Amino acid sequence: MNNKRTALITGASGALGGQLSRYLADRNYNVVLHCNSHPERIGELAKEIEKFEVEYLKVKADITMEDQVENMFSLVEKKFGKLDVFINNAGIHIDRPLWKLPLEDWKKVIDVNLTGTFLCSKYAIPLMRKENFGRIINISSVVAQRGEFGTSSYATSKSGLFGLTKTLAREVVKFNIFTNTVVLGYFSVGMINDVPSEMQERLLNNTPMNRFGKPEELCSLIYYLVSDNSAFITGQIIGINGGYYM
Repeated sequence: MNNKRTALITGASGALGGQLSRYLADRNYNVVLHCNSHPERIGELAKEIEKFEVEYLKVKADITMEDQVENMFSLVEKKFGKLDVFINNAGIHIDRPLWKLPLEDWKKVIDVNLTGTFLCSKYAIPLMRKENFGRIINISSVVAQRGEFGTSSYATSKSGLFGLTKTLAREVVKFNIFTNTVVLGYFSVGMINDVPSEMQERLLNNTPMNRFGKPEELCSLIYYLVSDNSAFITGQIIGINGGYYM
């Protein structure tokens, strides 16, 4: 029987999701590599995971569709028999001023970033309850705390995770399942590449540490939160942003 813990990372095809997947695999976690688009990136990531002595599962699913989410977790249960860690990393943004934002774009962002988290958590929890153990980490953004021009849908979806996290933490703590949100500042990989250079300079000037975060800094924080060492932490909103928001 495989006694390794199993972690599912949504959005593993992204820069930070890929980094996190490799980090956990290197620390003896079996990993479920999820994507909705760019399956070729998951294939490349899987080849890297193969160098670690762990098992992995590649899954393509639209997390806004309940039947696809249910199928994803069924595949996880079939292969691993359990799920110990769920990291809600998948997310999208469509940036424009609110008065220029089409309703369909608003709904798309909310569906992926907030409804997708709800659906994945809904199907992750029964697997965790079976083992009386679980760690759920929601990935939010400092934009939800400060607000940025043109980010109404993204900021709303990411701030919604705060209420979801706190409520879920109360509902599942009796099953030894702990739920926390990590609020990201600006990192050197990922969505920062979509930000114009002049805005990147402004963000750096407003960050007391005067630099963007490193992926390994995020990975080490999450690794702590999913470990047994964090057994007295649940329902928390934890920032990692270089002082951009205090």
